Amino acid sequence: MQVNLTANTDCAAWTNSKNSSSSKHGDQLVRLSDVADVVLGAEDYDSEVRFGGERAVFMGVWVLPNANSLDVIKRVRAEMDAIKKTCPPA
Repeated sequence: MQVNLTANTDCAAWTNSKNSSSSKHGDQLVRLSDVADVVLGAEDYDSEVRFGGERAVFMGVWVLPNANSLDVIKRVRAEMDAIKKTCPPA
């Protein structure tokens, strides 16, 4: 049986989620990784994103109805700057 699960998370949270407890059997915690193969992968491997003719990564940002769009843009740009610092040189 295969179950596709979509989670809104980052890679660090994903690593933690595969080790999260999904239930308890007696006094033993049963972790998701104990009962399933947990993989991080693309929803669709049959498509790719290009920007300016170069391969790119698509990220969707959904602004909540009660959020300030300008604040969201500022925070996304700040987060992208932090992410760029951890990436290898292009």
